[in-house]
Amino acid sequence: MPIRFESPSLGGRGDSYPDPGQLQVGISYRYLSASDFFVGREQHDELGPFGRPLDFKLHSFTASVNYALTERFSVALNIPFSTGEETRLYPDRKYHTSSASGIGDIHLVGSAWLWDPLNVPRGNISLGLGMKAPTGSNKSPGYDWSASGDSTPATLDQAIQLGDGGWGVLFQAEAFRRIRDRSFAYASGQYLANPKEKTNIVSPRNPAQRLAVPDLYSVRAGLSSVILPTRHVTLSLGMRQDATTRADLIGGKDLSFRRPAVVGYYDPGISMTTGSNTFYVNVPTRAYQNFRNDYSYKPGEPVGGGDLARYLVFVGYTHRF
Repeated sequence: MPIRFESPSLGGRGDSYPDPGQLQVGISYRYLSASDFFVGREQHDELGPFGRPLDFKLHSFTASVNYALTERFSVALNIPFSTGEETRLYPDRKYHTSSASGIGDIHLVGSAWLWDPLNVPRGNISLGLGMKAPTGSNKSPGYDWSASGDSTPATLDQAIQLGDGGWGVLFQAEAFRRIRDRSFAYASGQYLANPKEKTNIVSPRNPAQRLAVPDLYSVRAGLSSVILPTRHVTLSLGMRQDATTRADLIGGKDLSFRRPAVVGYYDPGISMTTGSNTFYVNVPTRAYQNFRNDYSYKPGEPVGGGDLARYLVFVGYTHRF
């Protein structure tokens, strides 16, 4: 399943409030390797193409710029770049690898704290609204191999495409609350609503069907604690859930092809702040999963499924000016 949200929130901390006019730039990296094929909640590698799971490897970098207009209002721009490859068994009974690299879909989001940070240092809630531009290609070319070994041009799998092919509306929220002197509870979420129903890319299930532009969401919640105050080192532990929805917020159900799934992770992390610089690492580890059939599925067709990573790796750096 594609994961369009490249980097995790750092979790809420009172000292994370920017000053008016402050600029923060960052770079984040995400890695995943997926080679476990799931149908429903269970792993079934034998149900992958020709009885074998697919093997995906994805590397993503996101450059971000966040500018604080006032104590409460800020605007952020995220520009992703990714490279991914897919290795799978084809009808010629050989493994072939395809890849795609380039810029992804750019996000621009404005957000606001509900309460004045000067009045509520122990906790706050931020709400954001933005847009996603279809700057990443959703039709990167590859090849199919026939039983005779001949290759023909084909569009690469959705999972390694650089974009989804449509404009989107991005809703986000973040909250934190101090529960002890140096400990915080945090929660954050993002929902990407895509008004566009489908692309002109042919479905792998039916030549008359097209690929959907599905909605996605990601939510996180947990606890963080400053364990080394002199070094500004913070540990966090929580849960993360990523999903591709069966129906869209705008448009509802449709009969285009998609791979609806919900995947949950244990989400440990560590961050360190020194001066104006912050470094962080998160390694979410898969805890549960559920692939479901989309609304176009008909009894007798191959059931919906896909490959999932056992863990994700997020590494990031931010600097405030």
